[in-house]
Amino acid sequence: MRKKWFLILPALALVASILFLLPRPWGRDKDGTWNSRRRPLDCDDSNQRIRPDANETPLNGVDKDCKGADSRRGPNVLFILVDALRPDFLKTYGYEGAGENIDELARQSLVYSTCIAQSSCTVPSVPSLFSSLLPSGIYPSILQSRARHVSVRFPQHMRTLPDILKSHGYRTVAFVTNPLMAARWGSSKGFTDYTFIERTCTDRESYGTATAVTNSAIKWLNDNNGDAPYFMYLHYMDVHTKPCHLQYKQLKRGNRERNYYAQRVAYTDLEIGRILDEFRRRGLFDNNIILLTADHGEELGEHRGSRHCQTLFQETIQVPLILHTPLEASPRSITVPVRSLDITPTILQLLEIPFDDKVFDGVVLPPFNSKDSDRPLVSQRPGQMSFQEGHWKLIKLYHADEAKKVQYQGESTFLFNLENDPGEKQNLKDLRPELVVRLKREIAEMMKEIPRGQEEGPLTEDMKEALRALGYVE
Repeated sequence: MRKKWFLILPALALVASILFLLPRPWGRDKDGTWNSRRRPLDCDDSNQRIRPDANETPLNGVDKDCKGADSRRGPNVLFILVDALRPDFLKTYGYEGAGENIDELARQSLVYSTCIAQSSCTVPSVPSLFSSLLPSGIYPSILQSRARHVSVRFPQHMRTLPDILKSHGYRTVAFVTNPLMAARWGSSKGFTDYTFIERTCTDRESYGTATAVTNSAIKWLNDNNGDAPYFMYLHYMDVHTKPCHLQYKQLKRGNRERNYYAQRVAYTDLEIGRILDEFRRRGLFDNNIILLTADHGEELGEHRGSRHCQTLFQETIQVPLILHTPLEASPRSITVPVRSLDITPTILQLLEIPFDDKVFDGVVLPPFNSKDSDRPLVSQRPGQMSFQEGHWKLIKLYHADEAKKVQYQGESTFLFNLENDPGEKQNLKDLRPELVVRLKREIAEMMKEIPRGQEEGPLTEDMKEALRALGYVE
């Protein structure tokens, strides 16, 4: 019997060794991959996210696909901002007119039905968007200010999306035409390549054209084929004010200003179509992040006013938001209301770049955020704040001068039920005084929690001239 055991034990040991060397159908971490000489090794058999068939995340310091090193190249980001673009003038949002190129992008993207900008002025809207901070966290005196505009200088103390991407190996390039985005005001912070496109005609309210922006972007793509991924920011200005080269078609019917505005949108759509076609031609469309939005909307007579940066009615703060991503989220409409300041943390999460969400006022957009993102929609400009909770919206004016504007007709507090009154025509403040009190209390509590930024000083004469050219100051 003992002799048999002496024969059996070595045989069992041999069988155990063979079984140990054979691939296990699940791996120790049960991710479906295992170590074997016949296929790439699972370089971390204790982590399900790291395996030979994993999708590599560039620039995050982790070799997810077990190829020996972290990939250097991440998805590129094309960030298109159309100054003063209203969503209701796009086919995607129900408009019957031109806009086929943006609509084609939308059919392959996530479309957010309600996105609220944090101001009705380019500054502070763009600084808020890139920093994911409310304007009052950037310009502490904005609500008490009696000036028509905050300082146009970009605060250099805040960390922005271009700053973060640059620190993670991205080339950050911008082509802009809005005078308030000129590099001399500090808006080039965080960009490795920053080009302000000058106007080509003498019209005081003209700017560098959409054609010039798209041409510059395509030229940059032709000249730059390096390994580093890039973040490309295109700021189109043609919807804001009539380009000097654009000849309006005179229409016999309808509101002239709305017709002119629609023609500016149509022209800009054509130029956006050219850069999107260039991305498709180069094979860059499907595997990269493309985002289209606006810094604010435009008033076209809805409240007896025009342009923007005067009020906080919906037509001046509701903006389009279209997000194309190579990730798994399928193209569809997102009905959850979101904010422009949610864009920066979303892009960082899509790129798997770590960030401290406590330093942002924004949150990651749905459907990429499993947490509750139901936060109030807040917009601010000098002397004014709007605060939307559910379908209730409160507009609060902080001093009497603001109430003198023709749009406000002497009132300093407005309460609207946007579900029943999307045009904000019926002020319910006297019918629901208890709701007004509650919302003002919530505003006060929110303001206590906002860290105070650093004041950038009063407007200089150069700043006033730039604002005067845009029609913001007299």
